[in-house]
Amino acid sequence: MIEMQDAAYGYGAEPLLSGLTLTLAPGSFHFLTGPSGAGKTTFLKLCYAELLPTGGTINLFGHKANGLGRDDIADLRQRIGVVHQDCQFLDHLPLSQNIALPLTVTGKSGILDEANLNELIGWVGLTARSDATPPELSGGERQRAALARAIIMDPDLILADEPTGNVDWEMSLRLLNLLVELNKLGKTVVIDARSCADPRRQAARAGACPAHSGWPNHVGGSGPMSIRDRLLSMLTGDGQADRVVPRSGQSARLTLATSAAMAFLAVFAMALSMASGRLADRWSSALAQTATIRISAPPAEMDTQTWAVLTVLEQTPGIQSARALTDEEQQALLAPWFGPDLPLDDLPIPRLVEVLETPEGYDSDGLRQRLAAEAPGAVLDDHDRWRRPLAEAAHRLRLLGWMALALILGATAAMVTLAAQAALSANEQVIRVLRLVGARDRYIAHAFVRRFTLRALTGALAGTIAGLVAVAILPSARDTAAVLTGLSFSGAGWLWPLVIPPLAAATAFMATRFAAFRTLRGLQ
Repeated sequence: MIEMQDAAYGYGAEPLLSGLTLTLAPGSFHFLTGPSGAGKTTFLKLCYAELLPTGGTINLFGHKANGLGRDDIADLRQRIGVVHQDCQFLDHLPLSQNIALPLTVTGKSGILDEANLNELIGWVGLTARSDATPPELSGGERQRAALARAIIMDPDLILADEPTGNVDWEMSLRLLNLLVELNKLGKTVVIDARSCADPRRQAARAGACPAHSGWPNHVGGSGPMSIRDRLLSMLTGDGQADRVVPRSGQSARLTLATSAAMAFLAVFAMALSMASGRLADRWSSALAQTATIRISAPPAEMDTQTWAVLTVLEQTPGIQSARALTDEEQQALLAPWFGPDLPLDDLPIPRLVEVLETPEGYDSDGLRQRLAAEAPGAVLDDHDRWRRPLAEAAHRLRLLGWMALALILGATAAMVTLAAQAALSANEQVIRVLRLVGARDRYIAHAFVRRFTLRALTGALAGTIAGLVAVAILPSARDTAAVLTGLSFSGAGWLWPLVIPPLAAATAFMATRFAAFRTLRGLQ
């Protein structure tokens, strides 16, 4: 079960323990005795891989201790029940949930019904305190609760670090009785008996007490979860697992506020990209099948050249219609730049001819040559130099919108990562307790990841709704063609912002998962 070969451990230059060579066989019972500081607690920590040997080898259930990974150690601790000297608990959970914690973190809470749990709590004399939190318990009550938690998984090995140090004589006999009876059921027991004047006699007296046999002989696992099961677990959650990690107010508010604000900005970035694209497409479409002929000629020849241009256009295939703009129409075109009182008769302003082409189009080069021959003062403008910049502007504005969206998601990931790291650091003691009772890093990370993912999803949903409302009440673009007044969605485009909350949730999931595993790797 546990084999040590010339094992050693030291906290400094000199080893505290050295030359440890022993075997803890299945079903054996051992007392550790010796003065304070002799290394009894260190020896027990070596037995459940809280500490790793600095010399020699230790085999735990057939595996070298120094070769165990974090998950291997977590699995190992599911086979070892430990009554710690400092009786570490989760202070935000009641006593009954603390005792059942090893089952909760390993996904086996369903195998022990409430009646059996209450029986175990009653056996250690804590029925009246089952709803109390650890800070409300006395030292002796915490010791008894620690022992109940240590045996709830029906472990193969039980390590008790001075279990009778904070209890009276009668309770110490009851605790030793439980350990003796567990040993009779085939469990290996190791007790740090520094507080026992005569541990063998106490054990003998304890052995006369009745046995407790209400616990399962085997605790089965649920097997590995499929991807579908993990997704369902992420969405539906585990009520008991969610309570294991205490709520962290500051990080929760930071995640919600950040996700809401970033989603609000993302809606506007998306609206800007789509509105600029629609505006450029609309301008380009309006100019696509139109052309303008500008006639510059002396006043005496203006009518003649205008008639000649219209005649050429009427004979040109692909031209749907053509007409010369009136003085009033030309004055209206120039009014935004020169004002409404521009004297056209006194200025050498060219005559404009509006040309509409058929969908098939016309030969622009051939038309230019005919105009040069029959109306030398006429210049064809097919608006190509207008359409190309508009198409480039549309592409750049769309790209700007997507870049802004990517930056917003990146900022969200950074803020959520900081919040998750703060929550993990604040709950370092909780993480230590979870590891001591056999929780894998995946279980611990999942509790934080799910919480932060749901917070990000909730905040992003609220921010998206607020952004859609803000976009909806912006001025309409019917009277103007400016980008800001047309900052809105059209038709099915109103559905596009609905992808923002899932994107925020996915970003928070990846950021929190990365932060969680990195932080957990840094915690010893």
